[in-house]
Amino acid sequence: CTEEGMSGPDRKFLNEAIAGFAEYGFNRAHASVYGITAYRCGYLSANHPLEFHAALLSVAAGGDKEKKYVVTTKKRGIRILAPEINVSGASYTVDKRQHAIRRGLVSINGIGLKIAEKVAELAPYEDLDDLVRRVPPRPVSGAKNYDGTPESLEGALGHLYESGTLDVLIATKILSLSKESHGEVLRGDGAGGEDLDQV
Repeated sequence: CTEEGMSGPDRKFLNEAIAGFAEYGFNRAHASVYGITAYRCGYLSANHPLEFHAALLSVAAGGDKEKKYVVTTKKRGIRILAPEINVSGASYTVDKRQHAIRRGLVSINGIGLKIAEKVAELAPYEDLDDLVRRVPPRPVSGAKNYDGTPESLEGALGHLYESGTLDVLIATKILSLSKESHGEVLRGDGAGGEDLDQV
């Protein structure tokens, strides 16, 4: 201030003004904004806990704070359900039927937001073959060497398989194959088996 030609009384006045503002101005503005935000979050957390925690987890999905928020959510007594290919969205969602939060596809290691959004957008899938047939190779990789078995899935589809997200489709395929094989035994073995269509 002295170098700029400011007189002693002006410097003193400026210093007192800055010090006075620093005591309340900056802090008061931030405190009021944080206070309003804390109030709103507290209200939502108390009155709409599923929606609040689903939103909180969605913001943190795939990041460092996700595990911390999962622990906090579980401490509140809120269940977090595993991802399921035909039920999960791209991110965390509220499952009102089960009064719980369903993990989103993006929370699975190796699944980015574009992949999660595309897979969720095309759901539901009838079985594993339907999934492989309908998802585009870009951005959803992993169907190139698919031979009808889930173990042959690679890339993004391999990550979905390894996480258990495709279990319902695998079970559907196994059930379908089981019904087909039982139908062949009952219809075609010539040993007096009944036709399933007539049972």
